[in-house]
Amino acid sequence: MVSDCGPESHLNSTKSDSARAVAYEAFVEINRRGGYSNILLPKLLTNSQLDRRDRAFVTELVYGATRMLGRNDYIAAKFSKVAWAEVDPEIVDSVRLGAYQILDMRTPVHAAVSATVEVAKKYIGQSRASFVNA
Repeated sequence: MVSDCGPESHLNSTKSDSARAVAYEAFVEINRRGGYSNILLPKLLTNSQLDRRDRAFVTELVYGATRMLGRNDYIAAKFSKVAWAEVDPEIVDSVRLGAYQILDMRTPVHAAVSATVEVAKKYIGQSRASFVNA
């Protein structure tokens, strides 16, 4: 089940942030709460106001970041000054999604970082989003 803050509650900014917000909610639900991606993601996408292109973006981001979890954690751990196992799980999920965009979706680095940080600010707060930015 999705947290009591549905995707609509965080989707007041740009269209791309809306897509990434839906992706973040799905990713957290799958990774932290044992949600089934094949059930959860279609439901979130149906309830969203996203167009077909953004739905495809969300689908690739969620399934791809889930698939590349180990690799992205390995890479992030190399750059983190804090032991990766000790980093807040919500930060870890944000970084995983940002890393997948950069490494696999060919999203320009500045766009992936900026959008990932903006979504992190909405969901986990300004101070923890600064860690994502770093």
